[in-house]
Amino acid sequence: MATVQRTVYSRQLFEHHSLQRDYDNIISLIVDPTVPAERADEKLHRRSTVRMGIRVVQRAVPAEDEEEQPGPPPHASVDKPFLLSDGRVELEASLEKAVYSHGEPLLVNVAVHNNSSKTVRRIKVGSSASVNM
Repeated sequence: MATVQRTVYSRQLFEHHSLQRDYDNIISLIVDPTVPAERADEKLHRRSTVRMGIRVVQRAVPAEDEEEQPGPPPHASVDKPFLLSDGRVELEASLEKAVYSHGEPLLVNVAVHNNSSKTVRRIKVGSSASVNM
């Protein structure tokens, strides 16, 4: 039986992003553990990539009661089995809290758990913040 190497990649990203607008904020995060290949032997197929998005739409009014406090922070995870390989690659992303005030830093936590025998060579993480009016 083959030994499966397990690695956890966790890093705090985008520390200096903050919400500066007076209207609704939409935050999305896309995590892709692959980047376009530069050489022919590096090309990866679409079935061996994992993509996940977190979309948070918030319109917060300050809560006066503790009962009206927002729920748990947004959290999303996805796992990807690879063809002819044991184990999976798990991808998790979360925000530290559910509601952010204007000007407050937005911290996104991303974790990649490689429970497969495959090697994740590159991880591409992107963040996009947009506002709908």
